[in-house]
Amino acid sequence: MKKNYSDIVDPIHDFIRVYDHEIKIIDNPIFQRLRRIRQLSGAHLTYPAAQHTRFEHSLGVMHIASQAGKALNEKGILKSDDIDLLRLAGLLHDIGHGPFSHLFEEVIQQKKFSHEDFGKEIILKSEIGDILSKNGYDKKLVTKIAFGDSKLQYMNEIISGALSADMMDYLLRDGYFT
Repeated sequence: MKKNYSDIVDPIHDFIRVYDHEIKIIDNPIFQRLRRIRQLSGAHLTYPAAQHTRFEHSLGVMHIASQAGKALNEKGILKSDDIDLLRLAGLLHDIGHGPFSHLFEEVIQQKKFSHEDFGKEIILKSEIGDILSKNGYDKKLVTKIAFGDSKLQYMNEIISGALSADMMDYLLRDGYFT
């Protein structure tokens, strides 16, 4: 089956391909709020160009996870269906971040609730999870991969390991804008 897609222009990765089922998530107001959450919180006060957000970063993580998945698929290590799971997990890995990210984290940790916990709740209990389910994805599995809780350790490593798509994108993106 041929997938419909669009390409989003990105200063770090040039073009990021997004498929229709991903666009449904990206266009959802829950995901769109990431446009208003700066990746580096208040760093723009010292580095005026550091205006980038969790939104762009999430797209970048999805892109890098996809590239890693494709490379492993070509070597016969990863199934092509796993690439879609990696893309979705990368896209959603920061969905639980709040304003001023880690400052927000300090406040919610007093309630014993991290941004990862909030992200899991969003994916499992909101329209985001409904979109995943309607498009044939297991929202529980996507959530586990996004937050490093999957039994599929190699998938966890791609999203949140020591040399993860998350780290690669934020190092490239933060370096570019600062």
